[in-house]
Amino acid sequence: MARVLPHIDHLVSRLTRGRHTLTSLLSGLTVAELTTTGSRRGRPRMVRLLGFPVEDGFVVIASNYGKAQRPGWYYNLLSHRGPSCACTVGPGRSSQS
Repeated sequence: MARVLPHIDHLVSRLTRGRHTLTSLLSGLTVAELTTTGSRRGRPRMVRLLGFPVEDGFVVIASNYGKAQRPGWYYNLLSHRGPSCACTVGPGRSSQS
């Protein structure tokens, strides 16, 4: 599933204009849009993630579909210390950290 599911998630995300992925529909988790600064070239990188809201933010887990290696956005966050990302959850709500 780790090879097929990201492609299906991307397709469902495009069809629903970023509001859902197949995984979010099956799990009931919320889709967030995370924009980080690329660790090599310094360009903005956007990825849609699943997570859940908490009192003072939003929690995401860098699991990479259960693979041993973490996803690229995780390394982007590590390489740029300080305020280096923006997370959008739902229409019009965003936070930076």
